[in-house]
Amino acid sequence: MRRGDDGVIIEVSDTGIGIDPSRLAEVFEPFVQVDASSTKEHGGTGLGLAIATRLAGELGGRIEAASVPGRGTTFTLFVPTRPPNGVPAARPPTRPHSAVD
Repeated sequence: MRRGDDGVIIEVSDTGIGIDPSRLAEVFEPFVQVDASSTKEHGGTGLGLAIATRLAGELGGRIEAASVPGRGTTFTLFVPTRPPNGVPAARPPTRPHSAVD
């Protein structure tokens, strides 16, 4: 994780089979499997990336992917530290007061 000029950047990489660049955008769709053959050796993405992409968007961020077949894939999440236009800034939680405060 690192901090960019206007947000937080998290990268996750693997050294798996990679994804053909022409099919990379498909992995963000629900239940898509790059290899849908009956003899596939590797599973698909299910719902995880679709949900993560939607949540990132709700926060004004995005998820990107880069992959090299046979070498692996890197997913990059960017989340801004400022809310997107039109979204009110979150207020910090208030601490409950007690009789000793």
